[in-house]
Amino acid sequence: MIGFDLTAEQKEFQGKAQKFSREPILPMVAKHNREGAFPLEVIRAAYQEVF
Repeated sequence: MIGFDLTAEQKEFQGKAQKFSREPILPMVAKHNREGAFPLEVIRAAYQEVF
């Protein structure tokens, strides 16, 4: 039977991605959606976090 459980490494990455999306990104989403912009600082932060 094929299992679809995440490995410990995948769970760690998932948690890191969730934390990243909540902390630097979520607070600014509404503002940037209204402006139709995607801030460069988010791209830089994602790069630094290896996403």
